[in-house]
Amino acid sequence: MHKKITILSFDDFMKEFVPSPPTRQSLRIAKKSSCINIFSEMDTAKNEEEMYNSIPDALNKPGLCPDFTFVATPGKVDKADPTRQSVDLGMYPSTSAPKRPSDGSHARIDWSLVDIPIECKNHPTEEDPFDDDAPNSEPTAESRKAALGQILSYAELVFKYQQRTRLFMVDFLGDFVRLIHVDHGGLYATQKFNYKEEGEKVAEFFWRYSRMTPAQRGHDPTAVRIPHDSPLGLEMQRMAKMRGNDIKERDYVRAAFEKSLDRKWPWWCLNVPVVEDEGTQKEKHFTRKFLVGKPHFQAPGVAGRATRGYVALPLNASNQVKGPFVYLKDAWRVVREGIEQEGSILAELNQLKIENVPTLLYHGDIPGQATISQDIWATYHPNDKGCPLKLHQHYRLVVKEVGKPLEQFRNGFELVWALFCCIEAHQAAHEHGIIHRDISAGNILLWYDPKNGWVGMLNDWELSKRVPASDVASGGRQPDRTGTWQFMSAHALNDRFRPIVVADELEAFLHVLLYYAIRFLSHNCTAVGQFLHLYFDDYTDGNGQFNCGQMKYGAMRTGVIDLALLRSKSEEDKGKKSAVEPLRFYKPGSTAKHPIQTILEALLLWFNAYYALDNAQAEEADDSGSPSPQDSGLPEFPKGFFAKEKIYAKSDSAKPASLNAPPPTTATVRVQKATPIDSDADKVQTHAAMLSLLMHELRQRENWSANDKGPDKRPKKGYKHPKDPIPASSTQLSLASGTTGTTGTKRKADRDENPRTPKKQSKA
Repeated sequence: MHKKITILSFDDFMKEFVPSPPTRQSLRIAKKSSCINIFSEMDTAKNEEEMYNSIPDALNKPGLCPDFTFVATPGKVDKADPTRQSVDLGMYPSTSAPKRPSDGSHARIDWSLVDIPIECKNHPTEEDPFDDDAPNSEPTAESRKAALGQILSYAELVFKYQQRTRLFMVDFLGDFVRLIHVDHGGLYATQKFNYKEEGEKVAEFFWRYSRMTPAQRGHDPTAVRIPHDSPLGLEMQRMAKMRGNDIKERDYVRAAFEKSLDRKWPWWCLNVPVVEDEGTQKEKHFTRKFLVGKPHFQAPGVAGRATRGYVALPLNASNQVKGPFVYLKDAWRVVREGIEQEGSILAELNQLKIENVPTLLYHGDIPGQATISQDIWATYHPNDKGCPLKLHQHYRLVVKEVGKPLEQFRNGFELVWALFCCIEAHQAAHEHGIIHRDISAGNILLWYDPKNGWVGMLNDWELSKRVPASDVASGGRQPDRTGTWQFMSAHALNDRFRPIVVADELEAFLHVLLYYAIRFLSHNCTAVGQFLHLYFDDYTDGNGQFNCGQMKYGAMRTGVIDLALLRSKSEEDKGKKSAVEPLRFYKPGSTAKHPIQTILEALLLWFNAYYALDNAQAEEADDSGSPSPQDSGLPEFPKGFFAKEKIYAKSDSAKPASLNAPPPTTATVRVQKATPIDSDADKVQTHAAMLSLLMHELRQRENWSANDKGPDKRPKKGYKHPKDPIPASSTQLSLASGTTGTTGTKRKADRDENPRTPKKQSKA
């Protein structure tokens, strides 16, 4: 939430976020209520435990919030929540408020139903999450930063388990209190005031809030909760169990929907607005409905696009289930000149008949649902130039194909084949003036095409940019880097104003290949968790921004992925020689070179030449390895492979000349300085050489194994590093920790977010 926090007076907060009652009678009642200090007779609490009892008693007084109940939930966690967090108090609709057990213990938090999370702290300063006198109101003391992290983690959980457009929170700090408003654009909080002396302000807030409509309180009216045992809920369960006449390879779709029907989670019916014949006299607006369970994917955090993906079941106009399963994406897209709706991009790609991209069915903005934080920012920052907050519009998109994560590849051959398919899709789109700009592990899927078998699908085009084919290096739309930190090119991470070009995207494909290879294939790296941290999550701090980590940047500059960087500091202190130790991939059960090793060597050689154009010093590199017998069992060719093979087999001239060249040594680096390097450097500036390289290796079927994929080597409990993971807000998690599943997170890769430091455990 760096540069996204604003402190307001109580009156300004109420003016902006909590509307006055609509009638004169209501105004008279509100005025009467605002004169009541509901906390005037309350003694100062000696500890938080006393606050858990006294504050709900005051707020539950008759007439203040007649349809709501305030409940203390400080110790019992929501059974659905793996983070095991519980906010101290909560405001709930009375009909669904958690009940206090007969043994006198506190009630259990329910993140799917709490309307306002309320936190209690006994120390008004040390645990205040905001600093009114600090730049951007951001705290610097560790205890206060932890308190801010805790508030944000609670907000994240409400957004996670509910369908919300915004959220109100209340933070009691000893005898003081702050009111808080959060949306996906930013956060506004009141100045801290003494509720013992000005309790009528708290009463007025809750009185008004309880009389606002659900939509005004932040509940999404286009999302209707489906009780698990309701007719629609039972129909969802029936469809999840039904095995139709579909081919067995596609049963993963039904299985994914069945898995999403977690009874600990709320299920929903989501509306998707549709416009037909837009811009014509026949323009028609209507709504499609889809049943969903637990999200298949959910981006962490509060600020930003808050993307969620669901395996969905369509409903017809009569609210009857209408198959087959589809994929629904729910996001808060950035609205800015030049940024198109993802569905509009997909519609064009589909019209161009580009293969291996999703097929658009429906899409549209949700009317009346956009962030408001950016609209009022200038009013309260009159001396600041340029609003750091973005306008986010709620948006839904439905596509035909339901893919599965790339990490479920069966063997190295299928991994490389999937990447080949996606690079071809990227090439075709780029030839028509569209560049993806967010190549990452989570945006490449496996999909079973009945005609071509398993293929890779290039997904998630929301950050794509329209670029004239003759000017692929035109300027960027936004003054910051957007994408997935772990897979962005070293160049992009080191230059926040650099426009993304083909070389950056191809480098991102290389990083995706390496990410899955290091996790699932055989190699000589014995510290995979540390490797994932140093190569994908790490960063360097300089020139006022966070830059690319040393290991990734070094690999691009030297052409070698050097495992010597994994050595402990104690080894260095003992004076051990820091010799280069290149990463090597082997066939299972042997030290024979894996085909992916050959691919990586060629790509690293090319990127080494490309980065050498920056005229920076190349570092020494070294090569080692020895051949040994390959293992048995060959992978099957997918159906669509042979058509592609014919294209690339016409001439071996497509084979890169430096394919079998070793990674650069000191000698070869010196040669590069003295001779033209355009040949290899040019190979990563268009798609052709990389496609030829991958196809050349795929054609050598005898070099591949059907069973080279092993167990995941990423540490199950994560990797802990003394340095914080990459600069991030609550939206950013580490690939090394295993908390992001198969993806990184989309984020602004600049110093505009701070790591979350919640007091309570925030991640399982």
